[in-house]
Amino acid sequence: MSAEIIEYRTAYAKWRSGDGPGCVEHFQKFVKTYPTSDHADDATYWMGDCYFKQGNFSAAVLRFDDVVARYPKGTRAPDALYRQGEALLRLGPNYGKAASKAFERVVREYPESVRAQ
Repeated sequence: MSAEIIEYRTAYAKWRSGDGPGCVEHFQKFVKTYPTSDHADDATYWMGDCYFKQGNFSAAVLRFDDVVARYPKGTRAPDALYRQGEALLRLGPNYGKAASKAFERVVREYPESVRAQ
C-alpha cells in the first residue's frame, strides 16, 4: 500500500472517530503533500465536514468552496456546494441569500446529482 493511501486512510479514520482537530490536521497534510491525488477532492470535502461538525461554519464554507473551485468535475462537488449552503445557514440570517445562491448553483450546475433533488 502506498504512503498516499496510508495517509488518506489515517485522516479518514480520524474523521470516522470524531476527532475533529486530528481530522483537519491530517487532511490538511494530505492535501498539501498530494495536491493532485485522486483523493484530494475527498480529502478537502472531509476537512470541510470536520470543520462543520466542530461548529466552525466559516472554515467549513471555505473548504467546501475549495472543493467546488478546485475539483468542479469531481464527485464531491455537488455535495460540497450543498453543504456550503448548510454552513452558510448556520452562520445566521444574514447569510440566507448566500445560502440560497449555493443551493441554486447545485440545481443549475449539477442537475443530475442527488443533491439537486
